[in-house]
Amino acid sequence: MTETRAFGWRPFLIRWSGEGADSLPDRESRSEDDETARRARWLGFPPASKERIAAMEERLGRRIPPSYREFHSLRA
Repeated sequence: MTETRAFGWRPFLIRWSGEGADSLPDRESRSEDDETARRARWLGFPPASKERIAAMEERLGRRIPPSYREFHSLRA
């Protein structure tokens, strides 16, 4: 049986978002939403609701792993 371990999504995504935001040239044209995300240093999407995750599991016909559930539930 495969062991499931939690993954530190928050520190990873905070670091990744910061690196991504830092890599964008200041003069590059971008949408207002993209510029807001760059200034906030969070390039992700809002978290999925419990209902939305449950609907995804229903479509898949199985529960998603805890780490993937955490990924979809993560808040900036």
